Amino acid sequence: MIDNLSKINVNPESIERIKSFLNNDILISLSSNYEKVNSNIRLFLSYGIEDIDELFINKYYAFLEDTNVLIKKFAKFNIPVFIEIINNDCNAIDDIL
Repeated sequence: MIDNLSKINVNPESIERIKSFLNNDILISLSSNYEKVNSNIRLFLSYGIEDIDELFINKYYAFLEDTNVLIKKFAKFNIPVFIEIINNDCNAIDDIL
């Protein structure tokens, strides 16, 4: 059921790392929602987030959010400043989630 994890646009090492510490329910959710995850990856990249792999490993749940909801949440911030903060500390993304 987690076969679609390979369709997520992060490097294979990142997939292996999350498989080693996330429970099966979360892995199934990521796998089942790979299109949403990839949409959020594209969004984060368009905003300028630099290390998608590290963000994915540490904040996988951000990638399961609805993309349109994320856009609205980001709009509440000065996006360039907030992205700089996220790029320095991925924990900052929790401020919008």
